[in-house]
Amino acid sequence: MALALFGAILLAGCAGKRVFVAKSADEAFAYAMESYEREDYQEAESGFQRVIFNFPAAEVVEEAMYYLADSYFKDEDYLLAANEFKRVFSEFPDGRFALVSLYRMGLCHMNLSPAYDLDQKDTRQAIDSFNMLIDRFPASAYADSARIRVSELRDKLAHKEFENGYYYFRRGYFDSAIIYFEAMKDDYEDSRWMAPALYYLSKAYEELDLDDDALEARRDLLRRFPESDEAKKVLQEFPSLAEERRTSSR
Repeated sequence: MALALFGAILLAGCAGKRVFVAKSADEAFAYAMESYEREDYQEAESGFQRVIFNFPAAEVVEEAMYYLADSYFKDEDYLLAANEFKRVFSEFPDGRFALVSLYRMGLCHMNLSPAYDLDQKDTRQAIDSFNMLIDRFPASAYADSARIRVSELRDKLAHKEFENGYYYFRRGYFDSAIIYFEAMKDDYEDSRWMAPALYYLSKAYEELDLDDDALEARRDLLRRFPESDEAKKVLQEFPSLAEERRTSSR
């Protein structure tokens, strides 16, 4: 195979650049795979692109599209990789690479996901990709990993929402802080940022003299996150709630 492949390489141009000229899709794909396997990903990318563009009706095109995407992925060009994995899944939703393409697409956006305080577009795209995988392939080997990654990514979004609320709280804009903290109760109820959100929600209500709402937020915190640092603060600040808790546990 190697001799046949090298026999199809021609010298072209005054610089003597080696250009591969394939006689068939299989030959072009084999050359691209050889580059991929020796980790020459840029040469592999060019090779798989030639398969796709020169032999669009060939059976090997689906595989070439996947390995083109994976070459970008291994070359850490996550934006191009994400686009190509999406293309594989869109054109071959029931194909042999649909599952792994969805997973790798999620990983690409996860790798592009920035710190929590920046724009979270890629974080949300990663979540969407992993959730699509979970919906379509719930029993697959990738599904459990996808669920874990969704939880991690949602925690980052919750962190951003908490910091937005806390920003307004620190500056005394308690109405705005309440909007963010209340929204977290619907969107991120299981996040580790929910306990501090409930704590500062109670404080914001307290600042506005909305005592019943503040009390409900404290009780919600104690009920849902009884071992959190914020729950311990509430019990120290409001001994009556500590007694209420002891009485209810009897």
